[in-house]
Amino acid sequence: MKKLLAFVLALAIVATFIYSPPTSGLAQAAATPTATLASVATGEFVPFSALGFVDELMVGPFSDMAIQFGIPNSWVLNEGTTVKLDMEVTSVTSRAEMASSEFTGATLAVYYNDYLIEVIILKKGVQSIVFDIPERAFPSTRNDGRQELNLLLDAGVDCLFPQATSVLVKASSGFVLPHTNKVPDVSLQSLPRPIYQLDSIAPEPLVIVLPSQPTAEEVEAGIVVSAAFGRMTQGLQDTSIISVDALTNDIQITSHLAFVGKPDNFPNLSFVSFRAPVVSGSISGIDVEPADGVIQMTNSPWNSGLAILYVGGLTDEAVAKAAQALSSGQIRSGLSQDLAVVKSINEATAAEVTVPVDRTFEQLGYGPETANGVGFRTLEFEFTIPYGKVAGDNPYLDLAYSYSALMDLTGSGMVLRVNDTPIGGIQLSPDTVNTVNSARIALPPAVLKPGLNILTVQTEFVPLDYCSQLNDVALWLTVHEFSSLHIPLINAPTGDVVQTQGLDQYPSQFSYEPSLNNVAFVVPTSDPQSWSVAAQIASYLGSLATGTVITPRAVFANLIPDEVRESKDMIIVGRATQLPIIGLLGDAMPSPFEAGSDLATERGLQVSYSLPAGTNVGYIQVLPAPWNTSLTVLAVMGSTPTGLTWAGDAMTTTELIAQLKGTFAVVNGTQILTADTRNGLGVDNLSATAIPGNYTATTPVPNSATTAEGAPVTQNFLLIGIVGVSVLTVLLIFAIVFMSRRKNNSRSK
Repeated sequence: MKKLLAFVLALAIVATFIYSPPTSGLAQAAATPTATLASVATGEFVPFSALGFVDELMVGPFSDMAIQFGIPNSWVLNEGTTVKLDMEVTSVTSRAEMASSEFTGATLAVYYNDYLIEVIILKKGVQSIVFDIPERAFPSTRNDGRQELNLLLDAGVDCLFPQATSVLVKASSGFVLPHTNKVPDVSLQSLPRPIYQLDSIAPEPLVIVLPSQPTAEEVEAGIVVSAAFGRMTQGLQDTSIISVDALTNDIQITSHLAFVGKPDNFPNLSFVSFRAPVVSGSISGIDVEPADGVIQMTNSPWNSGLAILYVGGLTDEAVAKAAQALSSGQIRSGLSQDLAVVKSINEATAAEVTVPVDRTFEQLGYGPETANGVGFRTLEFEFTIPYGKVAGDNPYLDLAYSYSALMDLTGSGMVLRVNDTPIGGIQLSPDTVNTVNSARIALPPAVLKPGLNILTVQTEFVPLDYCSQLNDVALWLTVHEFSSLHIPLINAPTGDVVQTQGLDQYPSQFSYEPSLNNVAFVVPTSDPQSWSVAAQIASYLGSLATGTVITPRAVFANLIPDEVRESKDMIIVGRATQLPIIGLLGDAMPSPFEAGSDLATERGLQVSYSLPAGTNVGYIQVLPAPWNTSLTVLAVMGSTPTGLTWAGDAMTTTELIAQLKGTFAVVNGTQILTADTRNGLGVDNLSATAIPGNYTATTPVPNSATTAEGAPVTQNFLLIGIVGVSVLTVLLIFAIVFMSRRKNNSRSK
């Protein structure tokens, strides 16, 4: 009985530890959302965790890890740039002499932008080591402009002796990046740079500035510009829209600006030194016809590290041309690289971009590229597929390569990836050393995308002798410049109209046309916030567009042309009281609005409540257009400006989009409640469910089963188990006491 009691108590203790949430180490790091830095002061310590990295374990005999991050295009790193590594080194061995030594026999090589900073002999235990990064290592060697730190663990000693070495690199490691600012290049051919830098530790927003009273065409152009940057940056550029009268000094000195519209609406552009000055309601210095679009970029007079972009012309037609030309991502300038004049936009002819079916690496701008040294090495090759085109039948890569014989070929080889998707692997063989080899690798069309593509050749070299001094130069593989890509191109197909209107279908109802010309945004006439949310959605859809140019429409809610109503899928953005079309939709909406109210009535749901005016609620509703059921109407709305922001975020954030379903959703921060009104009554009143108790929204953990109350199912089962064990323990204690008393009583008798 005593043994049983001890076992039960031990089980209860173990269950308690199992139930307790992780508070440190890898589990905690993995559960912590990725941090982002709005700005980084010069000399400020930037931990790996702020770059999205968690603790990473490197396991011998060979292992490597890489950390990439971007810095603003206006930064110049200064002397004093350092990296600190917080590590825990473990070495398990049966050799007495090694077990008693503080050294492991392993080394760690530290590279920055492919420059070897230092090689250290690893000691056991927890340690922090700071490395100075020399100025000659500052220039990025990557095609995407990012900085890169590489760590290479060489524990070859583990192969020679019974030993196991590992290095835990902690997320508390980080960089100190003292810097000064420079004037960045403003060539239009470099877009989205200098406005955007991938994985920047200090991302700089782009603010699109519209006239204080824009025309519908100018709002449309602003939305197209947002979609253009969405496509150029895969939807990662932080973009918003304001009117020119809301442009503050703080915005001017902290944001890239894109002025979109006719020149007479922007008197403050007289302070900006454009190649073709925009002053006194005109564009001077060049011959511009009224219908000509103008795109130009220069450095900001308010902060020389930022860029000012002008997208416009003398007429609404010209403004639209300029925005659509920008969306092509391939701007052709004239005598100056910071200025382009657009004469015409023709989608049909623009799609006929001549790109050879076969392109050698030399034609792509590469010479022989060599990877060398022990362990993992990576070579990258960029190529583009024009927008409006997709891969046709049987694309492939002919890879020409040669390699050294001075390595263990049974353990050496390479893996090929396109856009981070593995497409093939090659085992090196002693039969083909010291000669030029050729391998044909099929390119799955699904991994090829319009725009920039990246082919990665990752090699792994194992030396014949870990003690050899020649390993850095004797282990090599060269990819030759006469390697070639064979990619037949065809016009991007037009998708079929999605007939099933449901939020779980989003965004396919709107992204099936390559140029988004099936989409019309319906916005209020004088609400920049609604324009900004529409631009946010357009940026997300733009990241999916494959057409040569992006051509969604934008119209004001009080004046919707018949051709838009009869032929376009609509995305309505704003508050109900600003949108006359909401009254026309009436009871066709899953949750209609009463006249004069921004709160949905939620009729058709099982329970309905009254909410006070001013309650923050975001609404998302989808329905077939009453006037043409083959078209889709999506309403992205809010009861307040805050509610509208929540609804917009739900349409552009991957984790939130995954939660959308049914025909009606209520959004409160990152909490999304949905109902499906197509099959009768929905659920209880969703808005009332989202409001009581000042609910603090949290992002659900992906792929974790939850109960109706939101608690993880596994934790509930554990809680039930703990309660059961506790009850059993109490019963056993009572049983022991009872039996002990009976035994004592019998002895007394």
